[in-house]
Formats: sequence, structure tokens, C-alpha cells
Amino acid sequence: MKKKTIAFLGLSAVLTLAFVSLPSCLNLFDPVDNPHNDTQYISAARAAFDKGDFTEAARLYGKLSTASDSIRISETVFTTLDSLGAGMKAYIVAIGKQGADAGGLITSLAGAISANGNTGTTNRVTLFNAYKSAFTISTADSGIRGMARFLAAMAYTASIFAEDAGVAGTYSANDLTSNGVTCKAAGVGCAGSASCDSAGVVMNISGVIGGTELNTFSVAAVTAETNRLDLIHHGLFTADNALSEMSAAGGGVGGSTAGLFAALNPLTGSVRCYRQALLNFNIGAN
Repeated sequence: MKKKTIAFLGLSAVLTLAFVSLPSCLNLFDPVDNPHNDTQYISAARAAFDKGDFTEAARLYGKLSTASDSIRISETVFTTLDSLGAGMKAYIVAIGKQGADAGGLITSLAGAISANGNTGTTNRVTLFNAYKSAFTISTADSGIRGMARFLAAMAYTASIFAEDAGVAGTYSANDLTSNGVTCKAAGVGCAGSASCDSAGVVMNISGVIGGTELNTFSVAAVTAETNRLDLIHHGLFTADNALSEMSAAGGGVGGSTAGLFAALNPLTGSVRCYRQALLNFNIGAN
């Protein structure tokens, strides 16, 4: 895979600017009584989102006509992510806390998802379905499609890590490996280091890891998958593809997930070294 050369900092700037224009910003939208056209439904839905009434927001977005499909789908995706703690506010906090770093973003999101107990198969499938929805946005709207895909793929990936969080609200290196410090220090000897074994139940399955777009999966496959590192690899591959779409749309973004995926891809035969590489990219760094 060709590594993107544009700094990931460009992504943080683009996302931050985009968040200002999306319904994650507080007190921007006024409610509309008895909405009856797309413009009013959108305004009312955003007002509901602004108040944290995700159920009502989703109901109102569902009333939009097909002419507003891109708005309906993308903002419904954002509503779903926010309801599980992985919405745009969480991204802004993550960027402020971790900077323009893919591993740091995933770590921060994993903590946010676990903070309110939003982990487990049901919520993993909810985030997977959010991604599948984002994938259906018209390619004519590739900028918003790429962003919705990226946010959903990163949230989905973070949720897999969050399933093994030992303390709600945070995800640490020792949630990923039995000893994060020793595992990182093992260097090229990672394959023989027991410190790089899994610390919990989620990351303890070894096997062949592959990179495939999440859209090709079914709910049954995501639910039944026992090799969670495989799910993570698919999620990172998908986030990387989404960044490519955003860049092609003129977003001027790229970088960190491409570098992360490129580094992980050759390590799929060694689960210990794969975990070490995740640590080296700041997964579990707080």
C-alpha cells in the first residue's frame, strides 16, 4: 500500500473545522415545531442531537426525502457514534489530548466508549452497521462520505480495543499486552517475548490476520469473529481507505493510519509482534 505523504495534522485540522459545521457543537440549532419539509426536519433533528436526544434525532432524520440522502445518512451515522461515546465531541477531545496521532486517537476513543459501558458484541455491531450506512452515501459526495466512513471505522476499531479495557474510561498498554513496557523493550525479539501476549480475553487469539474493507463483512461474521486482532486490522484498513477518499475529494488529509496499517501489515504472521507494533504506535498510551 502506498503510504500517504501528507501529515496527519492536516486531518485534525480538517476534522476540527468540519466539527464546527456539524451538529456536535452546542446551542447552534433551534427546534422547529411541526417540521414538514427537509430543511425543517434537518434543523429539528440537529436541535434534538444538540440536546442529546439521539432517538428523536434519528427519527427526524428518517423523515428526510431521498433528495437529502447524504445529509440523512451521514448525520444519522454521527448521531449513532455520539450515542456510544465516539461522536465528534469525543474526537475533538482526543485531538486536543493526543494530538494528530492515529494510535492516540484510537486509545482516547476506546476510553470514551468504555466509560459508560458501551462495549460488547451489541455495540460493536451497532458501530459496524453505522459504517455500512456511511458506505452507502453517494460517491458524488465523496468528502462527507469519506469523513463519515473514517469516523465510523475508527470508532468501530476503538470499540474492539475497548472490550478489553480493565478500567472503564481508559485503555492502557497493559490492557493490550501482559506487560506493555517489557513488550516494547523486546524490540526485534518480540516474537519470543511472553510480555507481548494478550492481557485479556479479546486479544488472546492468534491466527491469520488480513486486511479487507469492512463493507464486505456481514453482521453474522462480525458477531462470530473470534480473532479480534483480525477485526482491528480490517478496521484500520477501512479507515485508511476512507482517508484516501477524503484526500481525493480535496480534503488535503492523509498520513497516520496509512503509516500504522503499513507497519502492521507485514506482522500478520506474529501476533506478539503485531501487539508490540500497536504499542509502538501509541495504542494504550495515556
